[in-house]
Amino acid sequence: IQNQQNNENLNVNFKEGSKNNILIQCLANEKISEIIQKYRHKSNDYDKTKKFIYNAKELNPNKTAKESNLINACVIHIIKTKDVKGA
Repeated sequence: IQNQQNNENLNVNFKEGSKNNILIQCLANEKISEIIQKYRHKSNDYDKTKKFIYNAKELNPNKTAKESNLINACVIHIIKTKDVKGA
């Protein structure tokens, strides 16, 4: 049962400003870095200055979706830091 929970399918929405959400399917045991790569590939957005925020915290690319407390239909906000002072 524990292994099934770790392989739970999640639908994650990536949202940048007023643009449409981009839906990415992933597994609970996938690393955040892999999920972000799926988003980048689907959206053709390879801007490395962007940050990915969930629950008001920047996501750690080394953690899994489960460790980051991502849930089905959650929204990850994309914040541009390019040309922002102190970024």
